[in-house]
Amino acid sequence: MQICLNLKISASALCLALYLIVPAVFANNISQQTLNKHHQEYLIIDVRSKLEFDVLHIAGAYHVPMSNQGFEIRVKQLCSNQCKIVTYCNGDTCKKSVQAAERLRKAGMQQVFAYTGGIFSWARSYPEKTVLLNNQPAKLANLLPEEKYREHLLPVEGFFNKALESNSVIVDVRDNLQREANSLA
Repeated sequence: MQICLNLKISASALCLALYLIVPAVFANNISQQTLNKHHQEYLIIDVRSKLEFDVLHIAGAYHVPMSNQGFEIRVKQLCSNQCKIVTYCNGDTCKKSVQAAERLRKAGMQQVFAYTGGIFSWARSYPEKTVLLNNQPAKLANLLPEEKYREHLLPVEGFFNKALESNSVIVDVRDNLQREANSLA
């Protein structure tokens, strides 16, 4: 934010936009290496949907979705007085770990960190500390490579064309927060 403060007033809107779009830069983050080194010292909270957690998560993590209305209360129940908390989500394309950490700080929890690298980076680096489809260590060969994943993506126009076909069924597996942010309705 200091960089933004040194710019002219006309750039303040840009700085605000950057702050809103890239909250990880302004949050109390924890590096992947530090989280790995002190893994047992943290209460690790996966804030993604249940489906995402059931498929892949950090070993020892608790599933407390940020979309849960009792999110802060549930984390407080899991946390002793002075525990250190780490929140995580999918990483670069997901802001939930940072948003969750901010919510917990606002709820009075002091030692809260966001791991913004995401579960996929973690799994590639530490498969022995990763659970994939209830198996630990995670077998990385069972993860879909980036190229294969990209082959399964539809461009927006292609999605809408398929959605309009009479035999199409759309299943939205996102959690409530994701649905509220981006809805087809």
